[in-house]
Amino acid sequence: SLIIIIKSKREFTKKCLNHNNYSLIPIFKIFFLLIFFSFKPIWASEGCSSENNLRVGLIKNDFIDYKYYLYYEIGNYAKENNLEFNIEGNPFNNEKGSFRGYENLVKDIKPYQATLVPDEDNQITSDHGWIKGDHDEELKLIIERLHEDCSYVSMFIDANLESVDYALEMGVNSVEIYTGPYAKLNKDERVSYIEEMHEIFKYIKSNNLKLNAGHDLNLENLPELIDLNIIDEVSIGHAIITESLIHGLDNVLSQYIKIIK
Repeated sequence: SLIIIIKSKREFTKKCLNHNNYSLIPIFKIFFLLIFFSFKPIWASEGCSSENNLRVGLIKNDFIDYKYYLYYEIGNYAKENNLEFNIEGNPFNNEKGSFRGYENLVKDIKPYQATLVPDEDNQITSDHGWIKGDHDEELKLIIERLHEDCSYVSMFIDANLESVDYALEMGVNSVEIYTGPYAKLNKDERVSYIEEMHEIFKYIKSNNLKLNAGHDLNLENLPELIDLNIIDEVSIGHAIITESLIHGLDNVLSQYIKIIK
């Protein structure tokens, strides 16, 4: 089965997840907003309609205010159809104006997974994982509360043992590895880097954490990570749009699905 997740962070996202829990998260730029509202969130499922048991969900990064019915329309659809549902954002983003705050949003919707990123309000996209700081005590308490409302609480972290230990200390049961540095390497340079990452991945799994990975992954660099046969979920960013402009959305989605299977 597949999962499609709509994301709002000056961008919209569709996410496709197969039955092995690998996922694809394509990020839609803001010019897709009008199309999205015209056809409603379920329109996004058409690119994956060839698969059985289609599943739909939402991701939201919470510093942008959009119409709240959007979040709950998709959330209610997911609940009614027993679908996997992921909300991504900075847990320190509190209630402001019409936005109820990240923690309240998770409490309201009760998603399958909450993914915590350290992004600042003015950040367009993530560029590093969580690091220790004065926020640790509060972050740990937030994570404890989030566990009450979702199956997995995941921290976005860098690919090193210190970050994994930090995530364990904070009490999450899932991590997403920041793959930006990996994606910047050419094919030859990636060989040794993948070996190093594999050791990190094995350490993560030995500590019974769900293993997600994502950032700047695309059709060219994704297969080598999938071949490790250890990652539970991968996130695909804006590459899916740029690739679709050349090769077509259906064709690109099919290629990604083939890779993760």
